[in-house]
Amino acid sequence: ETERRDDLRSRDVRFDHLLRDPASHRVAQVGRRLCRRELVGRGVRRHHGAERQRPERGGRPAHQRVEAEVFRRAIDRHQTGEQAGNVGKVAALEAGWSDSVSVATVNHYCASSLWAFNTATARVLAGEDLMVAGGVESMSRVPMASDRPPFLSDPATVQRLRTPPMGVSADAIATLYGILREEAEAYAVQSQQRAAQARAAGRFDRSLVPVRDSAGTVLLAQDETIRANATLEKLLAMSPYFAEMGAQWADALILERYPALGSVTHYHHAGNSPAMADGASVVLLGTRATGTALGLRPRARVIATAVHADDHVLALNGALGATRRALELAGLRIEEIDLFEVNEAFAAPTLVFARAFGI
Repeated sequence: ETERRDDLRSRDVRFDHLLRDPASHRVAQVGRRLCRRELVGRGVRRHHGAERQRPERGGRPAHQRVEAEVFRRAIDRHQTGEQAGNVGKVAALEAGWSDSVSVATVNHYCASSLWAFNTATARVLAGEDLMVAGGVESMSRVPMASDRPPFLSDPATVQRLRTPPMGVSADAIATLYGILREEAEAYAVQSQQRAAQARAAGRFDRSLVPVRDSAGTVLLAQDETIRANATLEKLLAMSPYFAEMGAQWADALILERYPALGSVTHYHHAGNSPAMADGASVVLLGTRATGTALGLRPRARVIATAVHADDHVLALNGALGATRRALELAGLRIEEIDLFEVNEAFAAPTLVFARAFGI
């Protein structure tokens, strides 16, 4: 037992493979021709196809030793329709994985796939050799709020809990922190330009799994949600999307919590907000020893994971607390981090994050 505890203390977690399909909003051409569970299954199948060639250990082929934790990620975590019934398990079956592979699907809103990643990491630290974590959402086939969550669809619950739409919360954050529209639009343009440059340089190529139909024809090979032609002038000309909703009822929920604001300045729109898109991804996690035995070359090492729940009225600042906690657990300072990847749900909360950490 002592040896077992010592072994667990010495374990570290390696990030071996990352696969995803290209992000798309081509509903007719792609989204309705291929279910998202199939897309996750194709990514999982890529892992499966590689692992079944690996040497046996403990009497079982490597691909049978992978304990799959395939989770879905969504903006409104609607486990309904084609995303219902443990979509992760269905994806594993679509991939041809063994019936013995156990899968769970979780709901943690926009951070569901991160929750899956954290859980899989913890399982490896607790003794598993390999884990797969991932996420999937099809907004073309399962629209936002399809599961009719009470905090969005039931007026009494909305009023009782004070749960405004996220876009109104983003505008409230901009107002509260003094993020000017020009700053937000400039950041949105920069983000699109960076993504376009990364795509052109092939930075995503080794992770992308082309989407094909049943005949093998490629339907989608690159991300379609990148707006390479975005300009500051175009974004400044766009009308705020959440202003009417705020004026009718949602701003009142914000001002009840933050009366000193006086009013909410609205400027978020489709050009500086998250795309209504489809996507899926999987990542293989394991220990260094297991990766070495299987001939895998890790892409990264997981040093720490953390979660943080923030003010549910503003809703979008949770990354601040999670980052501070992760740094604390890792024993690192903010200036020791070379590269940040932050969920750019809306422009203003992303700028709040950058300001808070001086990045």
